Amino acid sequence: MLKNIFNKKIRLILHIFALLLSFPLFLYPQQDSTIENSFSETEIQDTNDTADQDTIKAEVHPQDISEEAGYIIENIGKWGKLRIYGSVRLSGAYDLNGLTSANSFSTYDIPVGDDAISQPRFFMSPHQTRLGLEVTRSSLIGNFKLKIESDFLGKNNGLRIRHAYVESGNFLIGQTWSTFTDVNSVPATVDIDGPNSSVQLRTVRIRYSNKILETPYKYIVSLESPDPDIILPDSSSDRIPSQFLPDIAGKLTYNYSNGYVSLSTILRGITVKDSAGSSDQIIGSGLLLAGVYDLDEHNKFLFQGVYGRAISRFITALNGKGLDLVLNPVTQSFEATKTFGLLLSYSHKWRADISSAFTTGLVDVINKDFEPPDAFSESWYLSGNIFWNALLGVRLGLEFSHGTRLNKDGESGRATRFGFIFYADF
Repeated sequence: MLKNIFNKKIRLILHIFALLLSFPLFLYPQQDSTIENSFSETEIQDTNDTADQDTIKAEVHPQDISEEAGYIIENIGKWGKLRIYGSVRLSGAYDLNGLTSANSFSTYDIPVGDDAISQPRFFMSPHQTRLGLEVTRSSLIGNFKLKIESDFLGKNNGLRIRHAYVESGNFLIGQTWSTFTDVNSVPATVDIDGPNSSVQLRTVRIRYSNKILETPYKYIVSLESPDPDIILPDSSSDRIPSQFLPDIAGKLTYNYSNGYVSLSTILRGITVKDSAGSSDQIIGSGLLLAGVYDLDEHNKFLFQGVYGRAISRFITALNGKGLDLVLNPVTQSFEATKTFGLLLSYSHKWRADISSAFTTGLVDVINKDFEPPDAFSESWYLSGNIFWNALLGVRLGLEFSHGTRLNKDGESGRATRFGFIFYADF
């Protein structure tokens, strides 16, 4: 009796915490339904609501390996399974101008002015190839899943961890998609990065997810590794990021008959100390509105809109560029950068084995007066592709991509690419 009362109180506290982190979505109530995001998708069963057998959509990226791929080894007691899976991938591109990267189409890296590249270039790379292990087993405290997945896009084309986590019931611990993302609303692209404004970052986190009572709302709350994205100038070489609080993120998802809408929030506390012991303490925060709307069984609309301060690392085009904070040369203090991103995509299924996605994206950085004239200001992205699922686990993709970069002083550059990719899942 006391245990049941205690569990109910804990669950009520988590519900209240989720509502505080995630702003409510006031939509007309409808029956909850399975959300379809891609033409090849998976579902997971919500073990906490087995009474009504509701299904909750898993975090499935369109570039993920099919859940039907892999080889399964089952132990003698049949209480555990090991799935070994992978994907051999060959990607390539013919650049008409603008970029030198063989793996991604980054609008941030488009050269501007005298640095613009005019000659065409051709690339091919096998480094998107992936390998993974997945263990599912039962225990006295319930079922759990352990997953490790890597590719070869690490330093010097070495192994890189993509996913490494343990999941049991409502809890997940490890590295996977951040709560401040929505990969189900990311369109299928040949380019591994996808649209410049997409929010699809993997972080290390402790996550709790559940439904809000008997409503069509699902929430996620998590504590995540802060990892601020900062580039320290030579004049500030004695300063180091010194984080004392994790990022706090929350997401509220509403499922309806034609798709879903999600609203994610994040709160960040970033500290930069110098050798004298003084520090800059900056608060970052962000909002992400995303979703999928199914027009019919062959057509769907996907969207994302993101805005915030000190959240540049979560935006694809800005990740790794050191734009969470910028140093004010006058005050010698760091200030948070405000950013905005918008993604719109239309997907069409021509027939059972052929589909296309047409996508546009905008990333805008609100420049500060003290930033140099060549500081990144905004970029546009446009792509169209076609995918052919030739066989189960075998897929071919062709894509046209075009992007522009605009600097603070108004100078701009552009890039155009024809890309292709071959998947062979096993």
